[in-house]
Amino acid sequence: MNDSKDKKLDIFISYRNEGGSELAKLVYNYLKGKNYSVFMSDVDLKSGHFDKAIYKRIQEAKDFILICSPGSLDKCKNENDWVRNEIVHAIKCNKNILPILSQGFSIPNKNDLPSDMNTLPDYNGIPFLINMFDQSMGIIIKNLKSTPKKNYKLIISIMITALLISSIIYFLFFNNKPIQNTNYAEETPSVTQTEYRDSIIPINIETNFTPSGWMGDGEDGDKFITYEGQFMDKQDSGNSCIRISYTKGPKKWAGIYWLNTDNNWGTDKGYDLSGKNFTKISFLARSDQKVKKSQFKAGGVKGERYEDSFDYEPKMEVTFNKDWTRYELDLKNKNIQNVIGGFCWIGNEDVTFYLDEIKFE
Repeated sequence: MNDSKDKKLDIFISYRNEGGSELAKLVYNYLKGKNYSVFMSDVDLKSGHFDKAIYKRIQEAKDFILICSPGSLDKCKNENDWVRNEIVHAIKCNKNILPILSQGFSIPNKNDLPSDMNTLPDYNGIPFLINMFDQSMGIIIKNLKSTPKKNYKLIISIMITALLISSIIYFLFFNNKPIQNTNYAEETPSVTQTEYRDSIIPINIETNFTPSGWMGDGEDGDKFITYEGQFMDKQDSGNSCIRISYTKGPKKWAGIYWLNTDNNWGTDKGYDLSGKNFTKISFLARSDQKVKKSQFKAGGVKGERYEDSFDYEPKMEVTFNKDWTRYELDLKNKNIQNVIGGFCWIGNEDVTFYLDEIKFE
């Protein structure tokens, strides 16, 4: 029996057979293994009206994963192209669209895309590196709106196993038989070098870095800082952005680093972004409090084992405008071979402001 017909669908995977089917199957199998309800046409669509079934599955799904392989969008100029039809329907249905950027894929300009899908470059693309499969899938899962279903069969199996083990221990105990103590060591593989040389330009900092480096008054958690990563700003046409509100505490300053992994203050290596010809970090910012100021920078994290290969000094001071304004941190002549702190905000006055589209370009 087909699972996608029996379960409420979480995720629809769209892909071009030529060049995209292998990655689509890898993503599909991984998400299925995590107990998400996933639809992939080659696996789940057996018979019936193809177009009606596809549109129905897209409407049911919360998330729309688009596998972007080299040349996968070239045929979308054809009005009857099914990849195009799937993308357009997902946009119309306001789905959470996650473009997965395989190595070699180039993001097209809006002017090169049909008008009904030219908003596609606005969605945050997720670079997918096969040699870092688990980390790439972790970023995808982090950006899903869906949540995995509870695996009741597994829960029951664990309960039965626990009951059997308890029964065996009980039996052996009352029969005065010693239980042999065996130590099992399980080695967990770890990523020792994060390699981003082959990923696609631009790299979205909001997607690939985590705002976990809270400093100053931020060390007290949300006592003085309120951070909202999916704030719906009326001035942003209903799109989500980052909202940060800071009230001065005893240290009279605060800051947030977007780090390459959670709370990495130099215990692990950063991303290698060299060889991609990045020249800047660009970001949008605004505040309803026009006279408020804050500072922004990147790099500068120094730990006992590792440190950023660059430090953006002096920091950029921004006096916020009420309207969205784009700012740029110049990376020319910066060594970005080891990037831990991808972006940083520092402030020393009460302020509420908004950020969006933070990216290496």
